[in-house]
Formats: sequence, C-alpha cells, structure tokens
Amino acid sequence: MNQQTYQMLDPTAELSSEQRARRAPLASLDDATIGLMSISKERSREFLDTVERRLAARGLKIARFEKPTHTKPA
Repeated sequence: MNQQTYQMLDPTAELSSEQRARRAPLASLDDATIGLMSISKERSREFLDTVERRLAARGLKIARFEKPTHTKPA
C-alpha cells in the first residue's frame, strides 16, 4: 500500500503571531472618525443606529461599515 503524507492547514489560523506595540489613546476625539461595523446579525443594525445617534449627538464623526453576512470573516 502506498503511504502518502500530507499536511492539513486551517485557513483561518495564523502561522506566526505578530506582536505590535499598543497605540496610546487619543487625547481628544476632536477630528477623529469613529468606525461602526455591523456584523449582519439580527438587530445589529438597530443597535448601531442607536450608538451612532448617541455619538453624533456629541458632535463626533461616524463611518458605518457592514459585512455582507455574519458568516464571513471581517
């Protein structure tokens, strides 16, 4: 019997972890844009609508993003 070896890889796993220094928090949110990303799960849009209204009431700029489906990675 012919024995073949193979290696199966998880396509979502990292091969090596990259360590990065954590950025210091912003001193102020003036001129900052807050990104809100919907994961396309049920009622996530309504939740982020509320978050957006509350942030906009503080005068913050908002950018909205949405995944096509919750089953796809971001």
